[in-house]
Amino acid sequence: MDERRRRTPRQVRSQEKVTRLLDSAAQVFAELGYEQATTNSIAARAGVSIGSLYQFFSDKEALLVALEERYVADLRAVVQQHLDPARSAQLTTAALLRQMVLAFAHFEMTHAAFRPLFMRERVAAAHALHAEIVSAVARLLHARGPALPAHEQQQNALICVGIVKGLMQLTDPPHHLAPEVVSEAIVTVLLAYIAALFRRAGLPPPPELA
Repeated sequence: MDERRRRTPRQVRSQEKVTRLLDSAAQVFAELGYEQATTNSIAARAGVSIGSLYQFFSDKEALLVALEERYVADLRAVVQQHLDPARSAQLTTAALLRQMVLAFAHFEMTHAAFRPLFMRERVAAAHALHAEIVSAVARLLHARGPALPAHEQQQNALICVGIVKGLMQLTDPPHHLAPEVVSEAIVTVLLAYIAALFRRAGLPPPPELA
């Protein structure tokens, strides 16, 4: 547990209050951005006193860390579901990538602070979330190209995640592209990139990308 977390709630009422605080923090971070958010605004959104917030969290960074822990656990469950070897082996690379991109898009819609966390690598709390996503992409690359050197898998997983981050911003102002349009573009670009990296490594790309 992060040192800034004041105490662990043990009673049901306290657990519910912490859940409400984290849900409210996610909404405030999403609406105002992390820099503009304050513990006062989060407490007000949760309908609790600022003193109640400080019973459990020392500052807004502690709230962000707690959200990151929750999101990593949720994201890990999503990744395990979609990268299950038995299921993913039956899919083409294109179908698997599309499935993962849509799963991440749904995750973003149902986790209000995902965007502030995922897009802000300068925030320490974002590192584990970012690493979890990079690890998932590296496992996908390994599953489709086990002959790729390990360092190539990790390096290109980082690049793939960078591509996703860059294109995701096109749904924001001033562009306002539809999420489904951006998701399809992400899949198209990633497929082309994966095919190219296999060729650069002197390996045959997955059949449907050849």
